[in-house]
Amino acid sequence: MKTNFLILLFAVILAGGAKAQSDTAYRLHHFLPDSAQFITCLDGVVYSIAGDTLINGKKMKKVYNPNQYYAAIYEDTLNAKYFVVYESDTEEKLFMDFSAKEGDEIMVSDKYSSHKILVDSIWLDDSNRKIVSIRNKCGHIADDWIEGIGSLWNVLIPFVTGYCLSDGNVESLARVVVDDSIVYEHFSMEDCKSFELYRYNSINSSKTNDNICVYPNPAKDFLIVDIESLDCLTYDIISVFGTIEQSGDLLPSINIGGLPQGSKLIVVKNDNGEIVYTNKFIKQ
Repeated sequence: MKTNFLILLFAVILAGGAKAQSDTAYRLHHFLPDSAQFITCLDGVVYSIAGDTLINGKKMKKVYNPNQYYAAIYEDTLNAKYFVVYESDTEEKLFMDFSAKEGDEIMVSDKYSSHKILVDSIWLDDSNRKIVSIRNKCGHIADDWIEGIGSLWNVLIPFVTGYCLSDGNVESLARVVVDDSIVYEHFSMEDCKSFELYRYNSINSSKTNDNICVYPNPAKDFLIVDIESLDCLTYDIISVFGTIEQSGDLLPSINIGGLPQGSKLIVVKNDNGEIVYTNKFIKQ
């Protein structure tokens, strides 16, 4: 009887240990925003998450590509997996798996097909977001999955059919904007050099010039330019999305009444196109 009790006790301890191990399985700590803009590096197209929908009894986030409803994303937070349901469909397809370990092979899908990929490496970035680098059937690094952000090289939902294309043939993520604030930004891609967002570095930086002062900040209807000479100077006003919203010759007073509200960057250039001044301001 005593022996049977010890065997039972040992079995309970093992079961408890197994449960403890299962409880330590990776769960998502960063989540896709409920509303956000995802700006591509290749051509500046803006994809977005806006609103939610109910599919298969699950609440999913709606994705627009760029302005037309394209798919819905379901975050399985307990199992650290992302599933997509494409427009006019109800099938849930796995497209990212953050529970994977280095060396794992995973079958992932897009709208057109499924492919087996190899998990090459896993690490945490400065924000403690888990990043999974994957290799494709061609043997090279095909994408980085970023927890709470999505695909780095294909924007939000990976286009796995195109994983063997060269980097120049796929849309790569430049930045993610939530409520007029940049929550993620990527600078290392050469093809971003032609994108206004990168030409002016970042809306988070400024280039001072003792001879130029632009005020007020915040501004509602006008920006006042305090400068000795306005000759041969032009300006651009850049949105948080990296697009030029207004341009012209630099004047003592710039009418900004027609611009949408939010964070802006004013860029002043000389007649050679060189940037001589930049500064952030809020349009009310």
